[in-house]
Amino acid sequence: MKAMDRWFAVVMAGGRGERFWPLSLKTPKPFMRLFRGRSLLRMTFERLSRLLPPSHVLIAITEELADRTKTELPELPPENLIVEPEGKDTAACIGYSTLWVMLRREDAVVACLPADHFVSEEESFTESLRFSFRLAESVERIVTIGLKPRRPETAYGYIKAARLFDPSRHAYEVERFVEKPSLDKAIQFLEEGCYFWNSGIFVFRGDVLLRELREYMPELAFGLEGIRDCLVHGVSERLKALYRGLPRISIDYGLMEKTKGILMVEGTFSWDDVGSWASLFRFLDKDEDGNFKDGPVHTIDTRNSLLLALGVRTCVVGLSDVAVVASQDGVIVCPLDRAQDVKGVVRGLEEGS
Repeated sequence: MKAMDRWFAVVMAGGRGERFWPLSLKTPKPFMRLFRGRSLLRMTFERLSRLLPPSHVLIAITEELADRTKTELPELPPENLIVEPEGKDTAACIGYSTLWVMLRREDAVVACLPADHFVSEEESFTESLRFSFRLAESVERIVTIGLKPRRPETAYGYIKAARLFDPSRHAYEVERFVEKPSLDKAIQFLEEGCYFWNSGIFVFRGDVLLRELREYMPELAFGLEGIRDCLVHGVSERLKALYRGLPRISIDYGLMEKTKGILMVEGTFSWDDVGSWASLFRFLDKDEDGNFKDGPVHTIDTRNSLLLALGVRTCVVGLSDVAVVASQDGVIVCPLDRAQDVKGVVRGLEEGS
């Protein structure tokens, strides 16, 4: 039996993408078709299919997005749709998804990764993931993939690498995880050279993850034990009640910042979490004025801007370095370097301010 028969990937596709308001009101970020008609979810699935058969790729999604996922990925086996009873952040999602995979194969090696990140140089991505699977398979440790930072980014988490674990493939011991630093800190990290962007990709043997959760997140581990029994015996109502009681926390805060012995593989591919209109703008095709325009947009003396109109005639005059997104649901106008603040506006709208 080939080692790869143990390898599975779980794609987490439940993110709303609030910084992409107003599009996010009707279309969650993984499903937005902004890359020549392809969604980030579709691109992630196709990327994984270079290494794994479709039967070994599972999608974790909330119930309201299940039908949309089936439409987006018709080739996905129906039994490979992991429907969370409700959104609970990545720690619960990863734990729950790991149970699903281990019921299919108890000795599974699992890669969990977001659906809404952009990756180029797919051959390099495949090689990095293949090595991460092999490493996680052979050692009782969690493996993550880190990327050399290209700029002092304050919207990403960072990983501080310590000594080399495997010099042949640039695998390092992890000293610590750092969440979204200040600009000064991000500049310092870039200068020190031992910090990497946290890709949010984690690879592990299922039994290793559950062991780590028992030690560092006992409340989550206890809830997952009850949920496993429900999955085995098909007790759906009790499963929903148990899931509702799981802690709402990211895997980074809940586990990765606490556990010891994590290994990091240095990825050599280009990566971005496409977390805002500004980060998306980096990857879109631009015209001779440096603008990306889609929809009924008319401009005069406008440069280096993202201009998106969904069924709303939009005119932009004399602006540079801005995002203008107009739809029937709302309009956002902001400097590209303030695109991260869109989330705050959305929260204010939801709170009625």
